[in-house]
Amino acid sequence: MAYKLSSDITPQANVVEVADFWEMECLRKADFSASIMDIKKTMGIMDDEQEDDDPEQEIQLEIFYTDVVNEIERRANNCNGKYPFFLDKNGYVLELDGKADVCFSWIYLYCLLATRNNMGGNRMVDNIDGTKLFEKLGKVVLVNNLGKNADGMVFGTAAEGTFYERLNKLVTNLNEGMTAPQNVDLTYNPQDDKLDVVAWVAFADKQPSQLICFAQCKTGDNWSNHTKQLRSDDFLTKWFYERPALTPVDSFMVVDAVDHNDFFHRAATNLFFDRCRLINYASCPKGNDWFDNMRHWTIGIMKQFDLNMRPALMI
Repeated sequence: MAYKLSSDITPQANVVEVADFWEMECLRKADFSASIMDIKKTMGIMDDEQEDDDPEQEIQLEIFYTDVVNEIERRANNCNGKYPFFLDKNGYVLELDGKADVCFSWIYLYCLLATRNNMGGNRMVDNIDGTKLFEKLGKVVLVNNLGKNADGMVFGTAAEGTFYERLNKLVTNLNEGMTAPQNVDLTYNPQDDKLDVVAWVAFADKQPSQLICFAQCKTGDNWSNHTKQLRSDDFLTKWFYERPALTPVDSFMVVDAVDHNDFFHRAATNLFFDRCRLINYASCPKGNDWFDNMRHWTIGIMKQFDLNMRPALMI
């Protein structure tokens, strides 16, 4: 069973889950730090009274925990200076970094909690839906990734309006394509048809053939079977009468951290964003409603599970 905030970590947890657990333990400690020894003891693999240890098993465990340390180092590197934890030079002690940028710390902690929290039954904090927050963060990240001339919009259920109103807004914003007639009798009410975020790079001539990205966003850690749900070509066939000149690039965004050994297989069919890529391309919009709501939601989940925040990050 995958590690969740509502359950204990088990010896069967994988490298990414243990790394998340190590970060979470820093939020449980009074001094905001936890050692790799703390993690081993918590997972029940260290027993000073045990004398008949299997040497081969001990070697495998040491390799595993070396991989966990490497995973933390990878996150620090891939977040591009925005990682909110600090690992000591020996790789033994991880600490919540009180000197880290406050805004990016909140965004990272949101992603961490939105991975390990039950985002099905426990996604609401004071009428703030944690899953919808991710669509707004996803828009910022996707636009930033495309560059300074890019623009974007949230298309998913976090956006206002009916499905068809959002379709019409999308065509207007893209200045390309035409929606299909809306007099079709459907046996269901479309929500977003797996499309959560759209970003594009327009030309000054306002002519077709612009770069467009369609993205699906997933919170939690149960996303591996959903990476091929959004297909831009299928979406355009269903909902557009006249298509954009170029088929949009499919993108997939998760709050989870993906094991680097598994990354290629996850990213092979999409422009793929995991937690570290999100942090790398996030920007810090203090004072914006979505960021304030994200911070409020994150604090609410932290309070539920008795997690702490450094005073320096409460600014």
